[in-house]
Amino acid sequence: MATSPSKKSSDASLEAKMRIVSQREQQVQYLQERQNRKEILENYLKNSTLGDKDKDILRQQLNEKESEYMRFMRTKLSVKDFETIKIIGRGGFGEVRLVCRKGSNEVYAMKMMRKKDMLDRKQVEHVRAERDILAQTHFTNEWVVKMYYSFQDEEYLYIVMEYLGGGDMMSLLIKEDIFPEDMARFYIAELFVALDSIHKLSYIHRDIKPDNILIGNDGHIKLTDFGLCTGFHRIDTSVTLRNLIEKAQKEQIEVDLGATTTKQMHDYKHRSRDLVYSVVGTPDYTAPEVFERVGYGKECDYWSVGCILFEMVCGFPPFLSDDAVQTCLKIVNYPESYRFPSRLDLSDEVKDLIRHLVCPVAKRFNSLGQIQGHPFL
Repeated sequence: MATSPSKKSSDASLEAKMRIVSQREQQVQYLQERQNRKEILENYLKNSTLGDKDKDILRQQLNEKESEYMRFMRTKLSVKDFETIKIIGRGGFGEVRLVCRKGSNEVYAMKMMRKKDMLDRKQVEHVRAERDILAQTHFTNEWVVKMYYSFQDEEYLYIVMEYLGGGDMMSLLIKEDIFPEDMARFYIAELFVALDSIHKLSYIHRDIKPDNILIGNDGHIKLTDFGLCTGFHRIDTSVTLRNLIEKAQKEQIEVDLGATTTKQMHDYKHRSRDLVYSVVGTPDYTAPEVFERVGYGKECDYWSVGCILFEMVCGFPPFLSDDAVQTCLKIVNYPESYRFPSRLDLSDEVKDLIRHLVCPVAKRFNSLGQIQGHPFL
């Protein structure tokens, strides 16, 4: 039976919606970024004391990187060009596979997202945001996981990224339970620098959590999962989590202000991975202003870092509860619900840094300059 005109129109509309970045957009963006990189280099060389020979070497290195990028952009691949080694992660919209490019020893992490789910849950813009920032930072940011290819077929969107063999921060937290403060200091210092590199591009990550911090074989971290990443100029809110708050208020659910129990801590370690499979995910690291119906800035990322540092040195996130509703309520009521466990002998320095991150926006650290002078670091 022939396809109806309305069905053809619908299919064409769907394809248009799922197009991540058109070729024209890619070309315009690349040419502008290429010119910017050239100007930055020339300004640096103008003010440097390097000799003419060394300057020419730097110019040649930039040209080689630009040529490599053009080859990368022209490469046309499909899922058939990769062999799956194993599944290394799952989420609410798909899964991540460890893959090898056929005919080579190149190993990657391939993120596969179901188109239907992305459309049904209005996540297309989130995917586009992630692809944009990964493409923008491919050659310029050592703190962001590299994207090598992106393509699609009738059922899935694919983003092929570098594979970091050290796992993610959540796995390390589960393994170690509690970090020594020296260990926490190292990873948090790197996280601050990584976040600053994103903020300098006028982006807010909005979803900083241990699952989105990857660790390379060299022990250094990189950020991933930029699906919720937004520009500073854009006012956005976490609708799903905000709805949880409104539901709790409507049903007059009272916040549990009691101390975190041993059972909650035990259950948390066993359920933390299960939350990755949920579309809603976990609000444990979400700043209170994200629940409000107003805009917010990069300060929300620093709140998340404070929650992660708390978890590193305490063994559980600061607003741990039995369910997402109670966690949201605890976050909104954080002046009453937030406390350090008395059983732990934490240094005054680490507690002070956390207090400058998990606090009102007006008092919260929000720049690398403020962080660098803190005694814990």
